[in-house]
Amino acid sequence: AEAYRNNDRILFEEEIADTFIRLLDIVGTLNIDIEAQIQRKMDINFVRPKQHGKVMGDVVARKLIKENPKEAACRDEAPR
Repeated sequence: AEAYRNNDRILFEEEIADTFIRLLDIVGTLNIDIEAQIQRKMDINFVRPKQHGKVMGDVVARKLIKENPKEAACRDEAPR
């Protein structure tokens, strides 16, 4: 947090890396399937209502609808 406040990008990036290392250590210790949990959360975020002025899947959804409207309609009808 101090590196961010001081606009020290190099130290801030180091702190972010340290945070990831610690999180991955916890994930390993607790035997969490982090890939499955991230996918689950991304799926939830993709369809949830707009929050804080943004939709997590909004950019992806617009691209999907533009490229293949039929597939997008099927996604909307899929059970969750």
